[in-house]
Amino acid sequence: MKKTRNLLLFMALCISTFAFVVTANARTWNFSKAQLVCNPEELEAGGSADCYYFGTVAGSNPTAIAGFYTQMYSTDNLIINDVFANQKLSGAKAKYVENASSNEAAIPTPSSDMPQKMNGFKCIVRPGEGRDAKSTGCGIFYSDQTVKEDNKVYVPASMTVYGALTNAKLKAKNFSTTAGATAVLGHVKVSLPNDNDIEACGNLCIASYAVGSNDDWNRGDCTNQAGTSDWDSSVSCEGADVGLTTPTFQKDGNFDCFEVKLKKGTPQNVPESGAFVSYAILAAGALIAISAVTIAKKHNRLQKI
Repeated sequence: MKKTRNLLLFMALCISTFAFVVTANARTWNFSKAQLVCNPEELEAGGSADCYYFGTVAGSNPTAIAGFYTQMYSTDNLIINDVFANQKLSGAKAKYVENASSNEAAIPTPSSDMPQKMNGFKCIVRPGEGRDAKSTGCGIFYSDQTVKEDNKVYVPASMTVYGALTNAKLKAKNFSTTAGATAVLGHVKVSLPNDNDIEACGNLCIASYAVGSNDDWNRGDCTNQAGTSDWDSSVSCEGADVGLTTPTFQKDGNFDCFEVKLKKGTPQNVPESGAFVSYAILAAGALIAISAVTIAKKHNRLQKI
């Protein structure tokens, strides 16, 4: 009887350990390196672009997770309009929540397709010191809960290129095109005001956080941490040693910052009006001088005759 009881306890322990490993492994992937590719690559005044956010997948056994939330801000004249989930992911949804005057982004009441634990979700975006942000907010990439209970659709192998993003553009940025090696989270819609006095476009800065389970949307506090990691019920972001994606261009605290370029040849790239007037005066003076020389030569020829 004792042997039987010990055997049953041993089997229960094995099953529990296996379940824990499966659950833990399902929450162990994130981005080790991130990149942004915009279409079009350059913006003009009054124009807009779709900027695709993708990265190298890191972590063991990268299976399905519930989603990501991204803190983001823009600089100079660049405006963040909205976020969109990867169109190749069935059941993937996205929502952009702009920071209010209290510098806090929140979802007071989730829609029917959102996980209930997203009720009251808050996210504070703190740009780096000396950064004057144009737009601040959170891009939330979640799994549609109307499909099935506890739905988790963010699988790296399914997060392939779509829209204007191509494998050729991944290769150009030194990213793998093998399914599962690079994951495309979605894209951010950005724009510029319709103002010809714009002298610079700006940067789009993003910090991304993985959410392992739909029960984890209201757990932990990642907003004051220095990085991106799997965010689950067993490991709170508060006080945890988490590492952000490797910076691609410039680093600003928690964020990777990517420059969105201003289109060449726009009015702001032409010499200022004062300089233009000076050039016009010089050109007019040269024309008058040439005319005077021509007239003088003709007058000399008439005198000789």
